[in-house]
Amino acid sequence: MKVFFTASIVQREGLLREYQAIVDAVKKLGHELLMAGDVMNVSLEEVLNPDPKEQETYFRLWQKTINSAQIGVVEVSFPSTIHIGTEIAALVERDKPVICLYTKGRDPFFTGEFHYSRFVKLEYDVETVEEVLKWGLEEVERMMNRRFTFFVSPEIDDYLSKISHRKGLPRSEYIRNLILKDMKRK
Repeated sequence: MKVFFTASIVQREGLLREYQAIVDAVKKLGHELLMAGDVMNVSLEEVLNPDPKEQETYFRLWQKTINSAQIGVVEVSFPSTIHIGTEIAALVERDKPVICLYTKGRDPFFTGEFHYSRFVKLEYDVETVEEVLKWGLEEVERMMNRRFTFFVSPEIDDYLSKISHRKGLPRSEYIRNLILKDMKRK
């Protein structure tokens, strides 16, 4: 999966070991890590006093990165900055699941399933992050793929059987493709 990662740059110095453990775990679990900017290395000076010429370029990169991500992993141990809230909101707006990771004793109040049904909020430490993240990613995959069962008339059933055989597709895939095609038209 394509995993967008973000964390507080202001708190990076105190949480760098945790951030690196998250980055390493995402990669070790076989997922593609996406970051709009370099959360791990960008200087605080660059964040606080950005080059006006580079702001638009960064914003476009950020949008492209968020759009291409399948899920977000956000380190939320610090009562955050506006950029973390904006990034979480952008993921939620695009209906992407969000895994919020926090260290012991730093459970953030404003993130949770009562705010968004696709939040998974998990406590971790450097030693457990891989195991915690593995469980969280599996949980997110279950959220992303939902089973939908419905009844059809015998005529529709016969038609689906014929078209499925002719196209060499499972019936569910044929229906899914019709829905996706309709969604693209809107």
